[in-house]
Amino acid sequence: MENKPTTYEPYAHVIVKLLQGAVYDDNAKVWNALLQYQFEISQYFEKIAVELIIEKKDGYAYIKQVPIDEEDNTIGLVRRMPLTYEVSLLCVLLRMLIDDFEENNTEQQNLYRSHKQLKEELDLFF
Repeated sequence: MENKPTTYEPYAHVIVKLLQGAVYDDNAKVWNALLQYQFEISQYFEKIAVELIIEKKDGYAYIKQVPIDEEDNTIGLVRRMPLTYEVSLLCVLLRMLIDDFEENNTEQQNLYRSHKQLKEELDLFF
C-alpha cells in the first residue's frame, strides 16, 4: 500500500477557524488568508448552505446558516436552544447598556462593567 501525500487547500485553516467561531483582524495570518481566499471560502460554505459574512470595517468575519426551505429551516450546523429567563434578561440588559453607552459617551471607546455592577443592575429584576 502506497502512502499518497495529502494536499490541503491553502485556506483550510481559515475554514476551521470560522467553524470554531468569529475571526478577527488581530490574528493577521488568518485574517489575511481570509481576505486573500474570500471567493474560494465563500464558495466552499455555499455548498453546505452557510454564508460567509465579512465586516472589514469592524475587523471581523463569521459564518451564518442560510434557510434551505420556505419554513426557514437550516442544515442544523448549530442547534437552536431556547434561552432561560435569566440569560434573556442579561442579554437585554447588556444591549441596553451598549445602546446607552454609544449614545451618550464620546470620550471612551469601550464599555466596561464589573461583575458587581452587572449584578446590581440585574437585581432590580428579581
